[in-house]
This record gives sequence, structure tokens and C-alpha cells, in this order.
Amino acid sequence: MSGEDVPYQLRPNKFIDRGLFMDLLSRLLPSLGTDKYVYVSMGGRHLIDHTAVYRQIGITNLFSFDLDDNVVLRQKFNRPIDSAVCEGMNSGKLPGKLDTIMAQFPDATNMVIWLDFTNPNDRLTQLQELVEVAKRLQPGDILRISMNANLTTLDEGSSKWKDLRFPGPGEYRAACLKRQLGDFVPATLDAIGESDFPSILSECVSLAFSKAEDVVRTNVFKPLLLTTYRDGQRMMTATCVVARSSERSSEVPGLGGWQFLPANWSDVLAINAPDLSLREKLKIDERLSKTAKVVLDHLGFLPAKNEAKSIEAIASYQKLHRYYPAFHHIEA
Repeated sequence: MSGEDVPYQLRPNKFIDRGLFMDLLSRLLPSLGTDKYVYVSMGGRHLIDHTAVYRQIGITNLFSFDLDDNVVLRQKFNRPIDSAVCEGMNSGKLPGKLDTIMAQFPDATNMVIWLDFTNPNDRLTQLQELVEVAKRLQPGDILRISMNANLTTLDEGSSKWKDLRFPGPGEYRAACLKRQLGDFVPATLDAIGESDFPSILSECVSLAFSKAEDVVRTNVFKPLLLTTYRDGQRMMTATCVVARSSERSSEVPGLGGWQFLPANWSDVLAINAPDLSLREKLKIDERLSKTAKVVLDHLGFLPAKNEAKSIEAIASYQKLHRYYPAFHHIEA
């Protein structure tokens, strides 16, 4: 089962990732007004994120697209409001359609765009599309991209690096990524460790934004939220705001003190939601101010496969508990 086929209620890490994104938008958009923004994304068949930005943020200018005609029909059925626009379109057509999309919402002045990619075989095309979209944006616009960051898409979990006489699997993975993405890969990259890929892919995204900055010299792209999570396939997401070049070093209004603001493009937040019952969550909630080790000792069992992973999972829950999903079966 691919990630996009997994029911949303079985993807707690993606739920948390989207919750962080909603929190970010709630801090950024009020200064200009949510009515001034158009939300554009590949909404999927259930339009989960369109419903979220409408209900939680108040954006009513909604546009979704998909290449599959039947998915578009389901999107139209699942629209949170009847004015939401759902069209059949390939993501490669999006850059040339931005003006047309904006024209459908005459009172709007800015856009929030989410390019939600899952196919690891199209990373080069995805970054090229990111560049083309970024070049057409203006200050105040927000651009978000999700990409597959599963390590086995580089080395297939094999020992091929030995056959090709690489010093180790990390060097082989780096060579594979350079072969895939060319000059979107940092020139200094010589190896990719077991847990490095999301941060390295984030740096590749930063190079894509740099290419857009080279074309539109009046704009810069400031990273606001960088995350990685796994619900089956490991993913990496990067969210940026477009600012004027003169504002490169200035603080983004509304985000002062926000704890998830990245220090740089390598500062990727790992989302690791442990599988907890309601009773287990309540037990941890009673000790949110304690260290993860103290909480683990009070639980009396391991919520992950070993103690180290359990401490890591509890620490992640403590940091992200506000965004944690509450999917529970309710007896009739």
C-alpha cells in the first residue's frame, strides 16, 4: 500500500505535520487577512487540507487540482464549500496557470501553495517545478513542498556499493543523489548517513529556491518550517515565505518566539508520534514537564522497540502533543 492509499486516520505523523502547518498559517496570515489568500494544492480525493485551511484558518478561496479525472470528481463531492474550484491538471502546468487561478478569486492578492509530491523517481522534475512556481510568486506568498525522503530509494537497501567499490553505503547514496538531481545537490556532499537524507534533501530544496532568487532578484525565500516524518514512506516538507530581498535578515512578523522556526536549512524537525492509547497519553500529559526518561520510568513499559527509541518517541510527543491526533473508536 502506497502512502497516498493509507487512510488519513492511520497517518498520525502526517496529521501532526499538517497541524504544524496550520499553526504556522494562523500566525502568518492574519496581518494581511485570510480573505486575501488563495489556497492551492493537490488536495487528494478527500480535500483534507482544503477543509483544514477553511475551518481552522478561514481561507475561503480554495483551488485544488489532480491529473486523475475521477479524483477531481471526488474532490468536487468533498468540497468544504461550494465555491471551491477543483480542476484536472498536471503539476507541471501549475506555473503557467497561476495568473488564471488568481483571476478566479478577484479579491485575493496572495497565494499559499502546497506541492505535495510522493514519487521518489521524479525528484528532479519536482524541484524544477518548484523553481518555476517560485519564480512567479510575490512577497507575502507561501510555498510548501513535500518530497519522498525514503533512504532505500537511493540504495535499495542493497550492497551494490561494494560491487562498485565505493568506500561505504553513504558515499554510494551521495553518488546516486547527485546522479538524480545534478546541480540541485550541494557540491560538498560526499556521503549520506542513515538519518541524514531529510536534511540533505532540504538543502537540495534550498538550492532550488536559490535558483529562483537568481532569476527574481527582488525576492528571497525564507524557510519557516522544515519537517520529516514516516507513515510508511519517510517524507520531508519545507515551507517558505516570499520576502523582499531587503528583508532577508529581518524577523518574519507573527513568528517571534515560535519554537519550530528552523535555524537553517539543515534544521529539520523529526516528527515521531508513538502509538499511544488515550490512557497512555493522559499518563504522559501528567508529566509533560519531566524528562522523557522520567516519563518512561513512570509508564513501566516501552512504547517503542527499545529504550532509546522509546525515549525519543516520548520526547517527540512532549514537544508536539498539542498537534497529536485523537482518533478513537467510539462504541455505539
